[in-house]
Amino acid sequence: MKRFHYSITALLLFITIQSTHAQNSDVLAEFSGQEIKIEEFTKAYQKNAGNIFTNTTGETNMKDFLNLYVNYKMKLKDAEDRGITNDPALEKEYIDYKKQVGASYIIENNIIKPGIRKLYNDTQYDYHVKHVMFKGDSAITNAATVLEQIKTGKISFEEAAFNYTIDNITKADSGDIGFISTGIALPAFEKAALSLEVGEVYPAPVQSRAGVHLIKLESKIPTKKQVRVSHILIRDPAPDGTDVDDPFKKAEGIRQNLLDGADFAEMAKAHSADLQSAEKGGDLGYIRRRLTVKEFDEAAFSLKVDEISDIVKTRYGYHILKVSDIKRPGPFEVEEDELKKVFQTKYYDDYLRDYFDSLKTLYNFTLNDRLIDSLISHKDSIQFNSSGKKYWVVNKNLESVVFSADGMSMNLDSLFTYAMVDDKFKHRRPNEEMMDKLILEYGSKELLKLEAMELDKKDKRFSDLMSDYEKGIYIFKLQELEVWNQLEIDTNSVYEFYLANKENYKFPSKVDFSEIYARKDSLINFVYDKIEAGMPFDSAAVKYTERDQYRDQAGRYPIMEVATNRLAATANQLEKPGDYTRAFFYGGGWFILKLNEKIPSRIKTFDEARSEVIGHYQESETKRLEAEYISRLKEKYNPKYYYDNLKNVKTPE
Repeated sequence: MKRFHYSITALLLFITIQSTHAQNSDVLAEFSGQEIKIEEFTKAYQKNAGNIFTNTTGETNMKDFLNLYVNYKMKLKDAEDRGITNDPALEKEYIDYKKQVGASYIIENNIIKPGIRKLYNDTQYDYHVKHVMFKGDSAITNAATVLEQIKTGKISFEEAAFNYTIDNITKADSGDIGFISTGIALPAFEKAALSLEVGEVYPAPVQSRAGVHLIKLESKIPTKKQVRVSHILIRDPAPDGTDVDDPFKKAEGIRQNLLDGADFAEMAKAHSADLQSAEKGGDLGYIRRRLTVKEFDEAAFSLKVDEISDIVKTRYGYHILKVSDIKRPGPFEVEEDELKKVFQTKYYDDYLRDYFDSLKTLYNFTLNDRLIDSLISHKDSIQFNSSGKKYWVVNKNLESVVFSADGMSMNLDSLFTYAMVDDKFKHRRPNEEMMDKLILEYGSKELLKLEAMELDKKDKRFSDLMSDYEKGIYIFKLQELEVWNQLEIDTNSVYEFYLANKENYKFPSKVDFSEIYARKDSLINFVYDKIEAGMPFDSAAVKYTERDQYRDQAGRYPIMEVATNRLAATANQLEKPGDYTRAFFYGGGWFILKLNEKIPSRIKTFDEARSEVIGHYQESETKRLEAEYISRLKEKYNPKYYYDNLKNVKTPE
């Protein structure tokens, strides 16, 4: 009795184990000890199902996807069981791809995207800047000395500009440059100026191609990308004294008339000395910052729409301005493409350099300065080409290390190889500027590869991307072994496939016809009457058709498929050769068509259909081999599906 009791207990336990997953609403399928749960399935479905299933919806869609997903998971298990996941060649392929894609991923997400976003934020303001500029061998030292005096309050920034700047244009104006917008100033100057708070002086001298600068941000205002401005110009008196009117008083009178309601365009036509714009009512079109003289620029960009300016004095005379439209920056999504172009051409190298510097510290980057100096000292003897490379083979140590970092080093041979295929360096001489740019590009490229190898530990999106690629390599290898390598395409098999499916290989119906074309219905009706009266169609076509390219052929078209256009379809509706249509209108002209011959559809011979048949046979065999492989996987892993639980999956919106 006790033995029977134990048997019942074991049976109940077995039934409980067997039914656990069927009752577990979270499990959709299982095989070989693996469970596919709703969370995993949903993520995979949301990532792929929209691309795979476009003609089905709801549970049918998800059921089909579940079947595919289980097949995919069984393949990965098969790859593991067969040792494919430990294949050194596949591991190398994965690492090479990870380095390549990872470097691009880092550049896009850590350099370009943040750079464009900052550039967009910077474009929201115009920046009123002052500077003190120094030049010469002691420029940095002199700038640092003056900056210290400013910091300690011994001298104001404006006094420093008046006393020390070598920029004669801004000297009298206490170093006032006026307003700048992003993209206008030199990158180093702009980067420093835009980092300041209003009233702040940049804490260090800034070196640009123009010189060494001390920089102060005077103010910033919401930016105007462009303004559409009109002006009336009253010139100063001529030197010979022929002008007797006081130009300022004249300008005052005109301005008062405008304030009293006079039409700006009419006043410009009547009084402006700028004859070219006067003809257009004074309209100069849209202008950007700093494309006109400073006084004009600041006045134009300070106006509201339809506001009349004060009288503005420039070296050209006295101006009265009016702004008719203001263009401000649009949303980021609208400006992004344009900003990306600006960033790539003007700012990218600076951002790359900053990121490169951070990687240098992280990966213990060491540059062989002696080797770089030696290259520069031989710049008159070598170029980045095969001859230059040969020079170093014969006269120098080609294997010298250019730089090293954690776990890797790059020699001069690699540096030459890189430079010789890049248009920025190819055939150029290794001067100081060229070497700086080459080390920046080549060095950052190699350090980015090191960073890419660690990126999946820091960035989940990249980790998922690499995981998908790694699995894809294994699936590809399995497909190669189980499907593509098994394909055998021999003539007999292809021919048998053709015989079984030859109804699928047909030439379409075609038609041979001629036309008479006229632009006007009067002519086409006249020709139709001539044909009705006995004039041969071909003779009428030669004499009257108005499409020159068909006249020499008596209106005869090349043979074409019936489905090509309405002309071919209309001609094919005629019963027998020689029949012709009444005049009809089509595509902007009038036609009469004559049927020459109907060429019915026919099955292609094997030789005519060979390339199509081979393609379809290969596709059919691929599907058969794939199905056989999946069948073997199911027999090996015995998958179980719990389709009822699909109702618990939330359909992606």
